[in-house]
Formats: sequence, C-alpha cells, structure tokens
Amino acid sequence: MAIYVIGRLVTGSFVLDQLDALDFPRQGGALAIRARAARKVLGGEEDYNMVEAGATQVVSFGRHTFGATLRLGYSPGSVLPQAETFGLGGFLNLSGYQTD
Repeated sequence: MAIYVIGRLVTGSFVLDQLDALDFPRQGGALAIRARAARKVLGGEEDYNMVEAGATQVVSFGRHTFGATLRLGYSPGSVLPQAETFGLGGFLNLSGYQTD
C-alpha cells in the first residue's frame, strides 16, 4: 500500500499479486485498487475523485492457459475531466471495438 502527493494529485494504491510469473503466468491472480483525488488547493484546475480496481485470474489445463481481467472505475461525487475518463475498447481492451 502506498500514498503519494504528486503535483496536483493525492493518490493511493494497493496491489496484491499472486501470479506465478511476470511475463506469462500460468496460474494465480492479482488485485489492484487505486484512488486519486485532485484538488484546486494543490494547483489543479478541477476538484475530482476517482477509484479504479482491477482483478486478473489465470488458470492452466495442460499446455493451455486462460486468463481473464476485469477493470472497474468509479468517480464518487464528481465529474471527471475528459483526459481522466474511463475508456472501453482499443488494444487488449475489447480489441474489436474502436477506442472511445
């Protein structure tokens, strides 16, 4: 777990990684949670909050390995600036869909 003040943001994160390999895992899972708060008093242009979470699970059956990832984003009590919005589609994210 880590909490940082980076320029105009206060950010915190928690990561739990139980994957058996960095590049090509064959089993295990991972969980990541990140929260971010931007404030005008820190020099930002807007006040906003955002929380992102992601979970990955990998299983193998013989020579075959399957992996799935779920990512969620939430902006409690605020509207995000355009550059911070959550996207759908693009490379490795529902690749058949064009990026928003």
